[in-house]
Amino acid sequence: MMDYTTFKKEVESKIMGYMPEEMKGMEVKFRQVDKVNRTLDAVSVNFGSTANEKGAIIYINDMYETYKRCGDFGAAVSMSLLQLRQAVQTVRVELPDMTTAKDNIVLQIINTRQNQKLLGGIPNREFLDLSIIYRWGIQLDKEGFKNMIVTNKLANDLGLTERELFLLAKENTKRLFTPTVKSMADIVRDLLPSDVLGTIPEEFWNDNNLWVLTNERGINGAAAILYEDVLHAIAGQLGADLYIIPSSIHEVIVTPDKMDPHELADMVFSINREQVDVEERLSDNVYRYDRETHEVSLAAGMPDKGLEKLGKLWGITQ
Repeated sequence: MMDYTTFKKEVESKIMGYMPEEMKGMEVKFRQVDKVNRTLDAVSVNFGSTANEKGAIIYINDMYETYKRCGDFGAAVSMSLLQLRQAVQTVRVELPDMTTAKDNIVLQIINTRQNQKLLGGIPNREFLDLSIIYRWGIQLDKEGFKNMIVTNKLANDLGLTERELFLLAKENTKRLFTPTVKSMADIVRDLLPSDVLGTIPEEFWNDNNLWVLTNERGINGAAAILYEDVLHAIAGQLGADLYIIPSSIHEVIVTPDKMDPHELADMVFSINREQVDVEERLSDNVYRYDRETHEVSLAAGMPDKGLEKLGKLWGITQ
């Protein structure tokens, strides 16, 4: 079986032989794409000439995972090109007119140090050790959230400055991804069958002071910590300042500031390495919300440590 580097070279040299007939006239490029917390090798096809016909993309990294499962180079490439063909058709049909973008620009928070390359080409603003970035929501429904990161070029095409993007995204995100708060006890009740719930000690229900802050769709929900009014309401209900524990880019856990923040940071570091996929990690740090000053600050953590790169996993030098 080929290693990733050899597989990538084979794809670059042979992919045109597997390309569907109707796509052979399209411009094919091999390039690296900066995603949140990672950089991937991509095959892209460009087509059309209008603003709404940019192109479509698949990732050699995903293609390699298919190859490792099936052991057949041709099958892995063909399956991925089928996805690329479907992506081309989807982009042509579904990409909305840019005039609708202002109503669908939303924000996301990501780790600053982990995403230096990505941040270099997109509008963003710093928030502690994190950065706020912007996404153009193309389609939001029960099947998920189709979107694209707002690059410097796209922002220019839209005629929007970073400040304008921020103001739009702050309101749109709260409207489209309404913040939600739920106790960990209630989440456990929803997840576990009744016979298992009966085995949990009563102390858990009485002493539970962990609350999950996300949004009603559970997508990029950690951005809810940007809404000070939400944090203030939680702090008021609990009668204490808060520690904010980053669970992933999709949610954070809030708790009264009664525990040792350094112990919490050690726990976050371990959980990030053992249970959270790299692409979903937010930070190794713990934050504190002060209900008197209405400010979020770093409470404890290791700001000089990265979240680990995917270089070894994917065979990529980043």
